[in-house]
Amino acid sequence: MKLPILLIVALALAGCNYNYYQGKELEEGGRFEEANIEYHRAYTSDPGDEDYQNAFERTAEQTTEDLLLRYQQYLDQGKMEIAYDRLKKAKNLSPNHPVVLRELRRWTSVLIAGKVDFSFESLKSQIPLADEMELLVRINTSDPQKILDAKVDNRTHIFAVEDVIYNVSQKDLIFYSLNSIGIKLSKKTSHDARFIKFVDVKIPYPKDVNGSLDSLGDDLKPVEQIYPLEELSRSAAPEDWVASRGLVYSLELKGDRIWVESSNGNIDYLPQLLYINNQERRIFLDFGKLNCIQRRRGGFWTFKRVIEPERQYLKELRTNLMYFPYFYFREGAYAFVKKPS
Repeated sequence: MKLPILLIVALALAGCNYNYYQGKELEEGGRFEEANIEYHRAYTSDPGDEDYQNAFERTAEQTTEDLLLRYQQYLDQGKMEIAYDRLKKAKNLSPNHPVVLRELRRWTSVLIAGKVDFSFESLKSQIPLADEMELLVRINTSDPQKILDAKVDNRTHIFAVEDVIYNVSQKDLIFYSLNSIGIKLSKKTSHDARFIKFVDVKIPYPKDVNGSLDSLGDDLKPVEQIYPLEELSRSAAPEDWVASRGLVYSLELKGDRIWVESSNGNIDYLPQLLYINNQERRIFLDFGKLNCIQRRRGGFWTFKRVIEPERQYLKELRTNLMYFPYFYFREGAYAFVKKPS
């Protein structure tokens, strides 16, 4: 909605805020969310004006109810990311709304992170020219249509990406697995992007999932406290290997271990540790350190997990304040280890 310049001047001379005027027009038309935005701008410019404050709070209540209605509609349609976005907007407007608080308790935040090092002779003849290049680690989720893109930091080689899960269960967490490692190419002259895969695991299939995990209590503990070095070392592939499609694996959840039986004998495509903090609704999946190798130019890429006792990448991840809360767990720390034959 655009107002003539003369009207804007007249409003200014009359002492009426332009955003407040726009908000009134939008509210009268039933467009409460847009009206709330304009009232917020007016209120921010003059916090002492009671009319601006009342208008903002009035439309905030109406907008919250509308957002919660759409939130439920998107939930029913299985559009989880859009639903969660609407819930966050409702929280920003009405942080103490009982429905908002109730629904927020049903969502769990997940951090998937690790490090990937690359070893190759040259990529010059293998990678087309592009304006932008991003190294990515792609991660599978419980939704086959949803694959997470974790950017690899050019300096540290650390990758990290967040996800959210509604009404999380233990079995939801076992679907996180490596999909691929590669480079995303894009050009400014077009909106097209191309992803060249170095390692391509696709979507490993969990054939069987049995058992359950024990809780270790609810005391807050740093993730560094539990790291079963010897078991993880025995479970890592003895040498790097070429990723193949059609991998199948079975899991047995028992105590504080996730026993894995894989169709090719390797489990490097799964996380190495799962840390659970149900009280704060946070989960951390540590994929450890991966090596991605091309021994000759144009040849196959191989990869393997490298067990790093110091886990230096965790210390660097901690410097990101957004991720810091994930580095403490309560209920349990569970290692993915090879099932004895």
